[in-house]
Amino acid sequence: MTPRRLAAFYFRLGLHFIRHRYGAGPEHFASEDAGGVFEVYPMREPDGSRRQVRLGFAVTDVRETVARLSALGVEIVSAPAASPTGLRVVLTDPEGDRVALTEF
Repeated sequence: MTPRRLAAFYFRLGLHFIRHRYGAGPEHFASEDAGGVFEVYPMREPDGSRRQVRLGFAVTDVRETVARLSALGVEIVSAPAASPTGLRVVLTDPEGDRVALTEF
């Protein structure tokens, strides 16, 4: 599913997206409200083909969220680490898509 189609799906669930880009990063879709931020990023394979999307969520406590998700068997791709936007962890969802959780 492309980021545009995924954003359209979540729009039907009440999220309103804008196009966004952090510096030289990829253009993506972001939905922000008083409860948090939901972002949909394109991901590319090394050969340039598109295989899946990466989802991004802002959370209040990355380590606590990782502890809860790890207990449920969620695969952690990269452990919590500092990033330009805050403490971040990357995991996979049941579809195999990567999900970035950033503490703000």
